[in-house]
Amino acid sequence: MHANELRGMHAEEDLQFERVCKCGYHLAPDESFCGGCGERWIEPAQDDPRSKPGEQESRPKTATRIIVAKCFRTRCIFAHTVPQKGVDPDRYAVQRLVRDIQWLGHSRVILRSDNDPAIVKLLSETLKDLKAEGFWQVAESHPPIYDPASNGAIEVACKSVGGMLRTLGSDLEDRILRKVPVTHPIFAWFVEHASWVLIVRPQLADGKTPHQHARGVRFGRGLLYFGENHLYKVPAGHLKQDLEGKLAPRWKDGVFLGYSRDSHEYAVWDVKDGTVRMSRTLQRVPADRRFSQENVSAVAIRPKDLLHRSSWRPPKQLERRQRLGHEIADQDQPSIRAEKSEGLTVTKKDLERHCYTLDGCKRCEHMYVWGNARGCHVAHSAACRRRISEHLAETPEGRERLRRVRGRQLRRRNESEADGAPTGEVYLM
Repeated sequence: MHANELRGMHAEEDLQFERVCKCGYHLAPDESFCGGCGERWIEPAQDDPRSKPGEQESRPKTATRIIVAKCFRTRCIFAHTVPQKGVDPDRYAVQRLVRDIQWLGHSRVILRSDNDPAIVKLLSETLKDLKAEGFWQVAESHPPIYDPASNGAIEVACKSVGGMLRTLGSDLEDRILRKVPVTHPIFAWFVEHASWVLIVRPQLADGKTPHQHARGVRFGRGLLYFGENHLYKVPAGHLKQDLEGKLAPRWKDGVFLGYSRDSHEYAVWDVKDGTVRMSRTLQRVPADRRFSQENVSAVAIRPKDLLHRSSWRPPKQLERRQRLGHEIADQDQPSIRAEKSEGLTVTKKDLERHCYTLDGCKRCEHMYVWGNARGCHVAHSAACRRRISEHLAETPEGRERLRRVRGRQLRRRNESEADGAPTGEVYLM
């Protein structure tokens, strides 16, 4: 396994001066030596035609970091957008490489790099995680220094990823008539889909695809155009959580974002709910409705922000961390919980007479939409109860009702004090 870095593409309106060596290698802003030929980088003079004084500082940087990995045995290419070069604070790049190796199914792994200090650190952290996952034979290897010819295979992989990104990007931009900047969240899904296409579509010299070499079978699922509008089937488990139950729609509008490696599902952007969903079944829509600039620009979740099954393990249920307190004092009597006293009960008749509290009260909003409180497990807010109490105090019947509530709460409090149980504050709610 070999890891390298690929600079992101620039949109036409965001083009700016790049640090490109004479050998064609793109240098990062923090690199002083070329990763291709090994020569030291010298900044161009101010009168250089490639440099425009004042323009580089005024324009924002529109480059994104892409980590590229290739398996030399199966010829599978993986590409992911990462926050920074090397190991990021969240260890996202490390986790992605570990998941890629686990998907390949290898038990013996040798990781190679291009001797870049950041990439070498990334590989060392990946080796630690692989050993923790149970890989019994893992090692790292590095090519000769200042010898780019030994990294020819990964350089070809980087060019393949860049070419696929340009091809898919040009196709999407021509269909939605908009430029897709590399800083947009959908570009991260773009990179994931481009690497997946390079795994399942190209045929090698033996007639097999890289997916067939890695998994033993040819990928037989259909793929849509990236960013295409479609209908996706809602899983049965989500229907049970919907308030409408069996009357909820079985198909919803979505935007195609790619394919999940582990769960054999499609990753789609739910247009109505504004989140990423997984679905096994997609249905295409008529040709005149397949692409929408508004739906593509509405994508606001990156693969890094969502722990989806195609790249991460299912999250574990952890106990809430508790801090150690002071020394425990001797207690003769165990402390018990104070009894709850019944307060004012807000009925549907009260809400119909004094209006619903639609600003901040979840129970009123539920009752206003559905006509009843069935299925709602949230109580009325304090502001709602206070408002109803003020309206009840304006009528004799209401004042009598509030008097009974106060008497009930005071009686409960006196009984608790007589029994020696702890009491809390009494609220008229």
